[in-house]
Amino acid sequence: MKPFVSLPFKLLALLIVMLLITGILITRIWLVKIDDDFEWQQLQKRQLAIQQYSLLHQIVRNRIETSLESYVQLKADDSNHLQSIIKGLNNEFEFLQLQWNMSELWLLNEDFLPLFESTDASDEAIQTIEKTIELQAPVSKIVCNPACNLLLSLPVLTNDGEVAYLAVSHSMLEILAFLNQSTGADLAIVSPNKERLSGRERVTELVVLPPISPTLRMKMESVIAAAESELMVGNLLTSGANIEMQDKSYLVNLVPLNGNHNANNFIFLVEDISSFVANYKRIQTIALIVALSLFFVLSALMLVVTFRVRVRMLKLANNLPLLAEHDYKTFRENKPKLSRWLEDELDYLNRSADKLSDELELLDKEIEQRTRELENIAMYDLITGLPNRNMLDFQLRKALFSIDSEPGQVGLLFLDLDDFKKVNDSQGHSIGDSLLLEVSKRLKKAIRSTDIACRFGGDEFVVMVPQCDGVEELKLLGEQILIGLRDPIQISESRFYMSTSIGIAMTRDSDCSTEDLIRQADVAMYDAKDKGGSCYRVFDDDMFERVAKKVMLESEVREALRDEHFFFALQPQIDINNNKLIGFEALLRWKHPTRGMIAPDDFIPVLENSEHMIVLGYWGLKRSFEILQNIALSGFGRQKIAVNMSASQFLDPELVPFLMDLFSQYTVSPSQLELELTERSLVVDFEKTLSVMMQIRELGVSFSIDDFGTGYSSLSYLKKMPVDIIKIDRSFVSGMMDNKADMQIVESTIGMVRSLGMQVIAEGVETRAQLYQLHGYDCDMAQGYLFSKPISEDEIMQALGKYWKHGVWESAKQLQQAANQA
Repeated sequence: MKPFVSLPFKLLALLIVMLLITGILITRIWLVKIDDDFEWQQLQKRQLAIQQYSLLHQIVRNRIETSLESYVQLKADDSNHLQSIIKGLNNEFEFLQLQWNMSELWLLNEDFLPLFESTDASDEAIQTIEKTIELQAPVSKIVCNPACNLLLSLPVLTNDGEVAYLAVSHSMLEILAFLNQSTGADLAIVSPNKERLSGRERVTELVVLPPISPTLRMKMESVIAAAESELMVGNLLTSGANIEMQDKSYLVNLVPLNGNHNANNFIFLVEDISSFVANYKRIQTIALIVALSLFFVLSALMLVVTFRVRVRMLKLANNLPLLAEHDYKTFRENKPKLSRWLEDELDYLNRSADKLSDELELLDKEIEQRTRELENIAMYDLITGLPNRNMLDFQLRKALFSIDSEPGQVGLLFLDLDDFKKVNDSQGHSIGDSLLLEVSKRLKKAIRSTDIACRFGGDEFVVMVPQCDGVEELKLLGEQILIGLRDPIQISESRFYMSTSIGIAMTRDSDCSTEDLIRQADVAMYDAKDKGGSCYRVFDDDMFERVAKKVMLESEVREALRDEHFFFALQPQIDINNNKLIGFEALLRWKHPTRGMIAPDDFIPVLENSEHMIVLGYWGLKRSFEILQNIALSGFGRQKIAVNMSASQFLDPELVPFLMDLFSQYTVSPSQLELELTERSLVVDFEKTLSVMMQIRELGVSFSIDDFGTGYSSLSYLKKMPVDIIKIDRSFVSGMMDNKADMQIVESTIGMVRSLGMQVIAEGVETRAQLYQLHGYDCDMAQGYLFSKPISEDEIMQALGKYWKHGVWESAKQLQQAANQA
């Protein structure tokens, strides 16, 4: 058995350790703060000394320049200005020497000949005057040889236009005296006795230069000697240093005389900071004593308090297990007595335990209610109010867990709204959100009360069927959802026709993961989308292969566009009343470099839902213009081409400018171009589609509706749109001779369209019987293998030369002759 250590004693030990650590940290932080303050004050003093020296140096320099310039101007009244200056210097030099506190003065002419010299000019003085001649501006520098003086030279322009150069040597004593008064530090000029400073010279190697008093020299040399042997000149230049000497502390700094750290001469500042250092050490001592005292006092108090706490905690610990047993009555009977005088946390704890025993039953009920509220926040979609992806995962896991104990299977319907992205792109996300809300309402109406509809994300929804008898039940539910979304949705002033692609999956295996079941339904949904949308598909194992094939095709489309693997096959469109060639429908074909021809049914659905559709659409338009121009140049007249347009391309804002640019580049008339739209394209965004159609119609381009009868078109918007031709889908034409319903659809469609003033073209005409029947219904035009299979654009000239005679298509003419003979 492990040894028992009372919790209060553990707490006491922990508190003592924490108190010790905290005390050490606080004391350390305090001491570091004191050190930082001390260093900061030293830095401030150093910066102040540098600034004051620079200011004093500039003031003295400006004063000397002003005095010299004033003296020159004073002598300007004489007729010979320069001679007046020389004469004045000869007579007044000693007075000026005392007045301006200068030691030497020189005046030279333009030829560098001395006009006045108090003494022979030194090499430094000559160099300063040469620099002034070069710059034609005042030049100053400090020279120590051995005493340090400020050399200043400036050019002088006389009234006669003569130029002379005046130079003076001024003692540094005045600057040092002012700096001593402003900083309170002892000052001396020092030098490392080297021609060039490297910064690695020891401070002990510094030599004190004149001018300086003997007493101050001794003090400065003592301070230098007391410096540590490792202390370098570079350290004093950057941060200064503290030097201890004879129980005193000195703050020592070096300030370059000429403001250059690489110079040889420096001002050595020594400030007595003994009182400050003593105060600093006293504060450190007080901080340590206070920290130790607090530690021992608080430790003793904790020991006294924790002993009594231990007794009370043991009693409470024996009583608390009754709450876990839901024995609230016994718990209240055995509750400990509260303190008489001063309450503490244990009294609050006992009182809280009493409240807990009174309210625990109510709290159990509230927990259940709060759980439902949290689920509503975390597991429901904010836009539609439907359960979200988290709730779907939770419910699906729960259904799969209990599948072995419940009859039936778990079913899943994965929905993706067809062409919803185009609504968001054209109308904005606000309209898109409103559309999603309306779709969710219709979805809830279409399903049963036991089913769970969720918003999976974006425009995707999932319906979970916890118990279903089989796939037929799920198919019926999918059909109800499709019917529920079939009616148009009115949002503000816009009307939308929505459809959805549905993938169905189900399982009886409790080991099936939620991810796998959702993935299966998702794959089935994409298969439904590939079938044209607005339908449902049930998952099977072969779908994975088709999805992989689709992904591969999507990746190869970009290469096909780049390497021009796409081309047009042109199928003739014939006027069945006079057998004349009306034009061609441009059918997209893909010749893969390794797999040969890829069926349109394989790649067209992939392209319609990819980012490449718009690019390919513009390529097709441009290619159609090239074909039309080549046909005309070859002497086969101004033929017409019908080009299929996707909904995404038709709503692209660059379409109209692109068409206008093509008409300006090619010798093609707008009447030679026909744009084919499917019914599904028209109802994605009817108002915007109508607007674009009107703009294109103003150019002279005609429109036709392809695959009529397979979508959502109605007479109400057919009458509003500038449509010229309605194309009857091949599915009705191929079945009309065997299916009475198809025949009635074809006949009624032709009659209705002609009553609206439009023309009709029948697709997929393959037999003479179909042609004769269409002729009997007054159909205007037809196309199909009966007249010609689609002709490659490379072979179109040859086909026109063979079959096109004076505007008549020969095979159609032969069919008409055969009919007449019969």
